Amino acid sequence: MSTSDYIRPAVCNGHPKEQALIRRWWSEVNSARGCLVWEYYLGDCYADAVWFPEAEPGGLEHPGTNGMTRFPIAGRSIVLCEAKLRLTPELIGQGLVYRHLARVAGARLQSVVLFAERSTPSFRAAAEEAGFQVVVQDDA
Repeated sequence: MSTSDYIRPAVCNGHPKEQALIRRWWSEVNSARGCLVWEYYLGDCYADAVWFPEAEPGGLEHPGTNGMTRFPIAGRSIVLCEAKLRLTPELIGQGLVYRHLARVAGARLQSVVLFAERSTPSFRAAAEEAGFQVVVQDDA
């Protein structure tokens, strides 16, 4: 399937195409285990999505409204997901900030995954050197 097969109406204030990048990876690579919470408030900003891989029942997507109360991250295993159409220094910076905020909130952070349709080799290398998983889906 292509990324366009995963486009749905925007959840919260998200960008449908960016959310499709995350949804595709979650579905195809991770078999839609656990749940995705879109536009998760981390105290000072909103992450595109937080994946709770151990949540039951699996395969569910939730808006981030009252996410910190409904889906607390303290002590829980999570994956932060942030997407843009292009991998840029700004996206890498967002990943750094969100990673810090999740750790401060007490999350057991498995990883931070940055998603894009396009990337230059140098930006991808910089993101990976900073400890991020990078997923580029250029078939959209």
